[in-house]
Amino acid sequence: MKIHDYESGKALKDVNVELTSAEAAELLVYLKRMLQRDDLKTVHITDFQQGLIERELSVSLISTSVV
Repeated sequence: MKIHDYESGKALKDVNVELTSAEAAELLVYLKRMLQRDDLKTVHITDFQQGLIERELSVSLISTSVV
């Protein structure tokens, strides 16, 4: 697992992700789709405030040979 900050590109070591039940269910659906479809490598859960991105969680599926 690798965790990076979008803006700085720096690796993050300690992260706490808090999801609502609906967001967790949404992420579960996306992760299942990623495992079933070879063409789907990244999913995003985005929180918009007044039409602007407030925060976003992106999850990418990488090759198992990459660590």
